[in-house]
Amino acid sequence: MSIETQSEIDLDQRDESTIPKDVSKIEKAGLPVVTLTSRADNWEKIRQALVSLRSVNVSAVLLLKHEEEILEDEEISVILGFLKDWDQLLLQNLLELCEHCIPSVFIPHLQTEAKNELKWFREWLTALGDSRIHKYPGLPWRSFVRKIVKENYEFGMKLLDLIALPATPENIQQVQSHFNTFIENKRKVVCTFPKNWGKTQ
Repeated sequence: MSIETQSEIDLDQRDESTIPKDVSKIEKAGLPVVTLTSRADNWEKIRQALVSLRSVNVSAVLLLKHEEEILEDEEISVILGFLKDWDQLLLQNLLELCEHCIPSVFIPHLQTEAKNELKWFREWLTALGDSRIHKYPGLPWRSFVRKIVKENYEFGMKLLDLIALPATPENIQQVQSHFNTFIENKRKVVCTFPKNWGKTQ
């Protein structure tokens, strides 16, 4: 049984001074997970929100908004590093940042995997922070999250390296192989959640 996230904060619509108040309300409501949405350039608010939520033991799912402006590879690399360090490098966020350099044939497959990944990401974060699941035999929820983040980071950084190469047949084949391997591995991810949760609640 899953527990739905009940709160979302649009950081683009918040002043930095209001974020602590938002977090206080979330803590009082006892929500284990909150969704943050933001533009990719709003890093000070993102950092403040993540720190504040972590301080009250509330997990965050950060979802970057789509932007028309294409970022430079160096900018994308910095953002990917930031997202990795904060355990927020979801495939959906990677798509928002790198969609312009992804061959169109792969985008539908990646979007499908991103949707599935987000579902399980929320479940794992819920299991981390929800006191109602603490009695369930320990599973490495944080390890599941970080495994996904690490794989997405490695995929994104190698993608940036590959697209910087000349568009020779050999390099194009490398790009295709990179995507095929990544998608295949994504489909092998073990989706784990306490299936019996709720039956005895």
